[in-house]
Amino acid sequence: MAKRPKKPPGEAALRSPRNVAPALSRRADDKTAIAISAALILSVVIVYGQLISHEFLDYDDTTYVTQNPHVSTGLTAQNIGWAFTAFHSANWHPVTWISHMLDVQIFGMNAGRHLMTNLALHAINSILLFLLLRRATRTTWRSAIVAALFALHPLHVESVAWVSERKDVLSALFFMITLWLYVLWVEKRSPGRYALMIVAFALGLMSKPMLITLPFVLLLLDWWPLNRFTNITALIVEKLPMFALLIPSAILTVKAQQKALGSIAMYERFANAALSYVIYLRKMVWPSDLAVIYPFPKSISMAQTFAAVALLLTITIIAIVFARRWRFLPVGWFWYLGTLVPVIGIVQVGRQSMADRYTYIPLIGIFIAIVWLLSEIKFTAVAAAIALVACGAVSYAQTANWKNSVTLSRHALRVTRNNDVAETILGVALAKRGERAAAEQHLQAAIKINPDNDEALRALGRLKLTSGHPVEAIPLLERASKLKPDAPTRAALAAARGDNAAAVKLYQQTIAEGEEAVDAHNDFAALLAKMGRDQEALAHYEEALRLMPDHYDARMNLGALLSRMGRDGEAIDQFEAAAKTRPDSSEPHVYLALVYANRGQLAAAINEVSYAMAADPVGSNREFTNAVRIPFKETNLRDYLAFLQQKARG
Repeated sequence: MAKRPKKPPGEAALRSPRNVAPALSRRADDKTAIAISAALILSVVIVYGQLISHEFLDYDDTTYVTQNPHVSTGLTAQNIGWAFTAFHSANWHPVTWISHMLDVQIFGMNAGRHLMTNLALHAINSILLFLLLRRATRTTWRSAIVAALFALHPLHVESVAWVSERKDVLSALFFMITLWLYVLWVEKRSPGRYALMIVAFALGLMSKPMLITLPFVLLLLDWWPLNRFTNITALIVEKLPMFALLIPSAILTVKAQQKALGSIAMYERFANAALSYVIYLRKMVWPSDLAVIYPFPKSISMAQTFAAVALLLTITIIAIVFARRWRFLPVGWFWYLGTLVPVIGIVQVGRQSMADRYTYIPLIGIFIAIVWLLSEIKFTAVAAAIALVACGAVSYAQTANWKNSVTLSRHALRVTRNNDVAETILGVALAKRGERAAAEQHLQAAIKINPDNDEALRALGRLKLTSGHPVEAIPLLERASKLKPDAPTRAALAAARGDNAAAVKLYQQTIAEGEEAVDAHNDFAALLAKMGRDQEALAHYEEALRLMPDHYDARMNLGALLSRMGRDGEAIDQFEAAAKTRPDSSEPHVYLALVYANRGQLAAAINEVSYAMAADPVGSNREFTNAVRIPFKETNLRDYLAFLQQKARG
């Protein structure tokens, strides 16, 4: 009987059920990972998709994008050079600047689309976190829950819903990529993977210097889940190139932040830091009363400080005691403590006591510790699902508060007390809307809370100046100039005093320094027009509108100048553009009526007056009175309408 031919080597093994099962399992696990990644994207879009209709804010977005001439003109060689050499907004983060320039280049000044970039980065970060933990820990669902918490937690809304916080989501992207490359390098060492890891880390530091703690996070991962903590010296040595990058990053950061460093006493800073660590944990569990700015407390009691320190020490001891049984506990806890160090306020930059955005990376550690611990004690999936749905719902509502400066600051005033920064943001925003009386009220409230609020003093002084009350503006601008003697403040003060020569030089200095470029061009143009230098004024108005096409005041001022120069057709174009920028304002229609009447187009003039009176009977009369410079009377505009109607009838 002939022998049955042998099967090719390995064929039997490949067909063995014992080996088919793992292959099928891997394929099923990959499909699960793809489904989870898709669910993470969908959840981020559901919560943050509303950002497409949001606006730029009057808090930092002006200096980062809308009034920054190096960003608002898009991606150019000159602007890229500036990104790497400038210490602007108390930061050195060239990669972040370039990302903003790229957005302007692609999307123009559409705030919603800039925010879609933030949304995309946040979604990618969530997926990378999931895949990273899945690869490092060999668990799928625990990793998925951590990533979902990261994607949906309300404390992360600020980092996504604020154009100026691009640095958060962008630096986190490089943070995740660096960790991912490290895990791959540990699995299979190669010079290429290591070099890519160093590049990713460097790009992260150039996006936000908060990433200086990343090498220490790698040491935590060596403890768990990579289980490499056998030779601490070797682990440190292999990371020396990364530690070396911290030196230039720290030097550049300190240099950039010199002007923004606060003068708060060291004890108060340490007390606030301890309290902030605890408050972040409380807001993680119960994310209520979230605000764009948390004022630094006027006082922190010794009892509060000791209680906060005691709680932090207790959790630390527990994490250490259970370190052998649950290795993830110290990793998660020290991840949280360590990554918050650069922004916890020991080195105080700015006037905030804490900020939601600072938790973007640190809370990952707490999420890991909690999810893994609850999984160990058989916490149910249903409870996890309820927590995620609740986070998503709160985040959706919180995102809506970031619609514009008015909604954001009003929400902050509802959930905080004595918040002069929020009052200032609201006052500036209302002034830009033309609601001068309400703006003045909020700016005065800010000054009452904090008499040294230079931003509120300057904003109120500038409001008085542009409203035609230079005498009232002078003392406000003098106080602001003593607190912060920058060129924009001194220029406004010189203009209020009637010192035109000094004001011209200071406005030129302001423009050269690139500070508040749009407002500087607009205010300088107004001064030049007042001095009779119309052609120069025209050039500066046009430059202001090139940098920010929807700048209402520049449109209105340019229209008035063109009308005075006899260029009524062009003036009409400007007033119509201003009306589109601010649809609820009656002011452009008052000026359109005057231009049409001047051209003999009485029907058009009557329509514009009627529209203005219907939109705002009181305000339109005031605007008309100011425009034609006649004594105030409540019926001025109504009388003018009657005059036009009579003239039209012949």
